[in-house]
Amino acid sequence: MIDTTDIPAPASEPKVQLPCAPDFEPTSDLDKVIGIIISLPWRENEDFIFRQLLILIGNAKFDDMSSVAVLVAAIKENHRNFVVNLIDHIFE
Repeated sequence: MIDTTDIPAPASEPKVQLPCAPDFEPTSDLDKVIGIIISLPWRENEDFIFRQLLILIGNAKFDDMSSVAVLVAAIKENHRNFVVNLIDHIFE
């Protein structure tokens, strides 16, 4: 799991907007997690995010694979090379 303890708590509940849908308002926990992951500072934490996603995918149950696929597809919008490396690592 991604450690979110270092992320400061906002004063009020912000609207998480995904890059693929600017008017989108999250309706589930998965949407919120995608918004948090996309908003992370990728340059400083790319290795950490990579390892955490590998752990998440490795520990996911069969029923959770659709959520993992949605998560990876949302990340692909902004970080295509990252997702290609992630999938390549999974298949090796």
